[in-house]
Amino acid sequence: MATTGIHISLKDTSIGSSQADESISCLVVDMAGAESNLPAEMELNTPYMITSVSAAEDLGITSEWASGNGAKTMLYQHINEFYGAASVGTKLWLILVQTTAENNFSTANFYTALQPIVFKTISGSYKNRPRAIGFCQSKGTLPAPAYEEDGVNNKTDQEALNQIQTFLTNMFELGIRMVGVFDGAYIKQGTFSSATEIAKLMDCAAMSYPNVAYCVTGSSPNGLSSVGRVLGVRASRNIAASIGNVSLGSVATEEYFTDSDLASVSSNPKTGTPVNGYDVTLANLIAPLGYIFTRNRLGVEGLYYNDGATCNATTMALNKIERVAVGNSVCDDAQMFLTYYINQNIPCDSSGQILQAFKNSAIAEFTSQYINPRVNAGQASAIDFDFKAKDDNYIQSEALEVTIRIVPNPAMREAFVTTFFVTSIS
Repeated sequence: MATTGIHISLKDTSIGSSQADESISCLVVDMAGAESNLPAEMELNTPYMITSVSAAEDLGITSEWASGNGAKTMLYQHINEFYGAASVGTKLWLILVQTTAENNFSTANFYTALQPIVFKTISGSYKNRPRAIGFCQSKGTLPAPAYEEDGVNNKTDQEALNQIQTFLTNMFELGIRMVGVFDGAYIKQGTFSSATEIAKLMDCAAMSYPNVAYCVTGSSPNGLSSVGRVLGVRASRNIAASIGNVSLGSVATEEYFTDSDLASVSSNPKTGTPVNGYDVTLANLIAPLGYIFTRNRLGVEGLYYNDGATCNATTMALNKIERVAVGNSVCDDAQMFLTYYINQNIPCDSSGQILQAFKNSAIAEFTSQYINPRVNAGQASAIDFDFKAKDDNYIQSEALEVTIRIVPNPAMREAFVTTFFVTSIS
């Protein structure tokens, strides 16, 4: 006799995809002047992954690398500040480089050499690619900036921003999509101390470098900015969250602008303009210029980033690092999803139009796996994915034309309050 009846079980299944680790970051640190005294277990032009300060110490990066005195960089400090914001276990790539007068952050050949080094980060797994990259300057052999070139106090950095944008665009096309943060070091002393000098700064909001941010404040008054902290704050938050989100807490208690006197760099000059107690009027003059800097928020303790501005017009969508991060991640989603269709037969009719049933199924799958998780996580208000046959004939083109539209989930930038007395309130 056979057993009869109905046997029921409930099985757990995936109804969406788990998002990739979008907190992975990379620091490219200039060791100029210190290359003969590198950390014990490290070599130049080689990527090293760490997940904590102690892991950095195991590589020989000890507190002696914190001050940035003389030929030293602030290597330890950048790492310490990264993990002061990001949790232990967050992946951070370190790449130590040596710049020269002919090969530095402002020259194309530097980035030509950097590209294959960054590609080594995916040798173990594509999932380990960095999503943000910081470029940290050194006190070593850095030449004195040509202050007030064409009346602009920091114009010498513009070519570096241009080269970084080109590098990031190239890496984007090759499948490693990142937002960059550049160390706006050694701006003319006193630049941030008056409205007259602030007016001589580059207007980064007039540039078209949407993948690059320019940081001009740091925890030490020695002319170097805290790029490590910027990346750490970004890594610790939802990719759509601004690094300037006040509700998520202060990022520092003491900061300085990078307008430090390079001429006396060996004596570790404490000449950078203090951020603590900084005039709100002056901060509001810097804000429209598209810089990343810390500032006071009246009535709230601590210091906060003004926002996550990139070197791009405020009228453009990619004017903040969080927007770039979301856009990059959605592009990663499309690449991952469509890769599985390579060399797959796509059903179409005799006129070369893709069959609607196949199209509906593919869109539903992308929505379930990628769009819904991002919208549910607050990374966008809405995302629309659509595709058709390229040139309107799949038989001829054998290619898809894909369109993705993102409705952002914007952070509040300002509030305008009107207060007045009335005789009654209905």
